Amino acid sequence: DAAQAQIDAAQTALDTARTNLQTAQNRLTQAQAHLNDLQHPSISFDDNDDSVVVTPQTPVVSPVTPVDLSATLNEGSIPVYDQSGQVIAHLNGGQNLQLTNQMTINGQVFYQITNTNHWVSANDLSIKAKTSKKSKKAKKTSVSHKYRRVARTVKKVRLVDAKGRKTKRTLKAGTSWKTFARKKINGKWYYRLGTQKQWARASAMKVLKHSKF
Repeated sequence: DAAQAQIDAAQTALDTARTNLQTAQNRLTQAQAHLNDLQHPSISFDDNDDSVVVTPQTPVVSPVTPVDLSATLNEGSIPVYDQSGQVIAHLNGGQNLQLTNQMTINGQVFYQITNTNHWVSANDLSIKAKTSKKSKKAKKTSVSHKYRRVARTVKKVRLVDAKGRKTKRTLKAGTSWKTFARKKINGKWYYRLGTQKQWARASAMKVLKHSKF
């Protein structure tokens, strides 16, 4: 419980840090857009009085939104952009990338490469389909099935909960227990001896013959 409390506190701190980072990135985007206006104005001439009209060029930039995507670069030399949409480098095509943020400049979608200030155009990427967290969880923990038997511990065994997390309770070798269900947790078979916090590793137990109840 103490460890879980520490994990929860750390997760809360991480979420707060991510929120602060996102706010800072949005402010940076606005500042860079303003700087781009000043550096790249459009110039026109007024035919009536021969005066010069300088109009800042204002790109339409959407707020940066977090994403969690995997993608593969298209083949060839792929341009890399900064957050204002200016080309700053090139990457070799065919590389696999992790993407953490998304933004749109003048209708063009860009993705930020993880742990960098580099952005790539959506037109230069093939986004990979992502398996949902629910599906991943289903692979790790199978559905439990009724299994009413009596089993004896062949060695000392630590009980775990339904998610495979170790509990404080340990069973001595040579003791017999009723089992009520069995299922795979993280790829290993377990027997439920009571509540969902009382699962014992099947390899540490021997089911007694003719012990149905």
